[in-house]
Amino acid sequence: MKAERSNIKSTPHGGIVPMMQIIDNFQVANTIRDCLGQRNYRAKYKYEDVIISWMLANYCGAKRLEHVTKIGRSLNILSDLNIKVCSHDTFGRVMKGLATDTIAKPGTGKGNGKKLTYGKYNENLLMNDLLIKGTKCTGLLKENESYCLDMDATEILTECYEAEKNYLRNYGFFPMVSFIGKLPVYISMRGGNVAPSSEIKDCLENSIELLKKNKITVGKVRMDAAGFSIKALNYLHDQNIQFYVGGKSSPLVYERLRKNAVWEPITYKTQKIGWDCECTSIPYTFAHDTTEFRMVVIRTSVAQRKRPSKWIKRGEYAYKLVLTNDFESSISEILTFSNHRATMEHNFHVLKKHYNWNYPPFSFLNQNMVFFVISALANNIYQGVLKVLAEKLPELKLGNLRLNKFRRVFITVTCHFLNEVFCFDDIGIPYEKIM
Repeated sequence: MKAERSNIKSTPHGGIVPMMQIIDNFQVANTIRDCLGQRNYRAKYKYEDVIISWMLANYCGAKRLEHVTKIGRSLNILSDLNIKVCSHDTFGRVMKGLATDTIAKPGTGKGNGKKLTYGKYNENLLMNDLLIKGTKCTGLLKENESYCLDMDATEILTECYEAEKNYLRNYGFFPMVSFIGKLPVYISMRGGNVAPSSEIKDCLENSIELLKKNKITVGKVRMDAAGFSIKALNYLHDQNIQFYVGGKSSPLVYERLRKNAVWEPITYKTQKIGWDCECTSIPYTFAHDTTEFRMVVIRTSVAQRKRPSKWIKRGEYAYKLVLTNDFESSISEILTFSNHRATMEHNFHVLKKHYNWNYPPFSFLNQNMVFFVISALANNIYQGVLKVLAEKLPELKLGNLRLNKFRRVFITVTCHFLNEVFCFDDIGIPYEKIM
């Protein structure tokens, strides 16, 4: 048996080649260049090379920065598409260079040693602008449509240098993220000791103004009880944006319900179950303010065996409250629309598991902020690629695949570059239709 060497370029991640063709059609590289500008003329890799390198490595299974170099060696076939895959050292240096200063603001509480605690914040408007522009170039965000913005915070557990301890004594970060559907469009990086409601008005205003700058219209906003802030809600009301925010209980609210509320029966449905409840709505005004909003309330008897576990228990009933400035929709419509924000936890799960938010690579909060934005951009571009593949190859039903399964089904295939032609192993997928 004989053996010989070959200089034929090949890769076990052949599905990356048609994906890169779609990404190139999106003009992602041009968008990155227009937003971030040019690096030093002596730099071997441009911003677009570095950011796209991480996206491709992420799609191929990279979990940490050092995996970029290993996977990059198997992507040498992309050099024929004018794609330069950088090393993990280059990627780390570039991301650190894109970081902005972290701001420390005093908190409202006292520490154990009776010292004023400080929360750390990093907005990085330049990277958030890139996140919106990069998402928009995929066609998933359009200028002539009105969108609903969902905002929520999530806990990132890590013990890196600048991680702070939260009330559960876990070290980590606590980013606040704005979503449009499945797409993260704004990230505010925060220390682990920062409350979800802290500085929420500034975060909300920055995200809406940055979307408006890119001609993306926000018509509605959904938040949990962390958004129950007079400054944030008055800002939304002044901007003629409808909001649906989890209400906070108070003795005054329950006293009004006891005296004036007229309860109507309703079946409150979630994805898998329904509850027999009662609902009503009452006017609500914040203290020292004159703007009147609408408090929608739903309750169910505590005596029932099946009832929502997170509702507020008070007396014989468990309550759920939603504050809104929507006076036209029915109570049922408001409750149904507000309940749809439950998909937020799924969005965070995808970012943590598939786009490595669970593995912050740097010691400092502002540098990890850049990593989070680039990983979120990888998620959004992947959603754009899925949309194109669903149109070109509808028989494969790739439209809703998570990244891990998509990698096994589409990306993991041997591809050779022979005589200026990309040759794929026959696994039943017509890659040639995409090229």
